[in-house]
Amino acid sequence: MIPPGSTIGIVGGGQLGRMLAMASAQLGYRCHILDPHDRPCAADVAAEFTRAAYDDRSALEAFGARVDVATYEFENLPVGPLGVLADKLHPGVKSLAVAQDRAEEKSFIEGTGARVAPWRSVTSLDDVARAVAELGVPIVLKTRRYGYDGKGQAWIRSSGDAEGHGRQSAGSPRSPRPVSTSPPNFRSSSRDGRTAAQPSGTARTTSTAKASSARRPFPLPP
Repeated sequence: MIPPGSTIGIVGGGQLGRMLAMASAQLGYRCHILDPHDRPCAADVAAEFTRAAYDDRSALEAFGARVDVATYEFENLPVGPLGVLADKLHPGVKSLAVAQDRAEEKSFIEGTGARVAPWRSVTSLDDVARAVAELGVPIVLKTRRYGYDGKGQAWIRSSGDAEGHGRQSAGSPRSPRPVSTSPPNFRSSSRDGRTAAQPSGTARTTSTAKASSARRPFPLPP
């Protein structure tokens, strides 16, 4: 356990970093934010703030020397430079690299023996058509990287949708539209190897049309 009074380093100073810093302060921890922007919102509620690029290794080393443990508020970060934080960074760079790619993430989860919704990796219009034929419709197409908060997602409900979205898989996004609810699952682990699972909930997302992985959604149990 990190003793109260310790300093938690947070890479990223957006709204999630702000919420983390506020919750940490209530538990007696100090937070140090690293972010490339002039006045990130998380810095307003943190004890310290370092303005630096996410790939600035020297700044990250200095940042690491001033914190007791470090984490990040979002996963779209350059993995290599964060390695300078070594054992202070949780989750570590291996976990971050997996989380940045939806296909790698699903493959990793399946490799542990856990189940995920049926899915296929797609890189071409032919791959999209094949995924629709194998998995059926409706189907959700997602970017492998950089999609978040429902961005980089599109529903395919017919073969015509498959062709349209497939042709735009590397193009510009469409206007967002509501899509579905899905069951997020959370599991946490401690540095001594203990794990804990949290109850599943539901999350409502929005969609834009860029795709490189495809899956069918699990139905929520009653």
